Amino acid sequence: DGRLLSSLNRARLGIILQVNPDKAVLKVLFQDRLEIERILEQVREEDDILRLKHLYHRGLKKLRKHPYHTEDYQKILSESFHLRLQELIDRAMHKAQKRMRQQRSFAGIERVLDELLVLAEENDFSEEQIQLAKDMFEFNRDRLRSRRLEAIYREISNCINIEELLKLWKKIRSELVNNRRHQGKEFEDLVTARFDQQLQTLSDK
Repeated sequence: DGRLLSSLNRARLGIILQVNPDKAVLKVLFQDRLEIERILEQVREEDDILRLKHLYHRGLKKLRKHPYHTEDYQKILSESFHLRLQELIDRAMHKAQKRMRQQRSFAGIERVLDELLVLAEENDFSEEQIQLAKDMFEFNRDRLRSRRLEAIYREISNCINIEELLKLWKKIRSELVNNRRHQGKEFEDLVTARFDQQLQTLSDK
């Protein structure tokens, strides 16, 4: 029946015929009204966590409103969503790790951690993932502490008289107060001891 074939060729749902005249190929496809494969493909390709969640909930709502049983489709969609969500979370963790390595201040790494913890709260990070985020922060805080301590030691050693040393101490003391919760008492003790040592050296000259 020519009319039936024409109808199937133009159809968007149900049985669909795809004709390629150049290659004399005829494909018979079936497209269900739910378009589950298209939804799953969108889930697998989505790169933004917020858009992924909207896509998932919209698809789930559509499945639940369908008059037929869609529990199997719902399960497949849920599994695809959670798999993709974990992939995007892992990607976010790697990006945060790279950003922390690029920071040159305690405020910088703390800002990255805060953003990551907000993302964790919104997306139910596992305890292991949250701990990894905190470990990344501590590692980079130690890195900045060590780098700053070496720089301060160099500045102290470069002081050629007591006047320069006391001027530097005034500046460094303010920094120690402002960064106390990041640098800690041990850091302060090391800096103070080096200042005392240099003061004694300059006084003996």
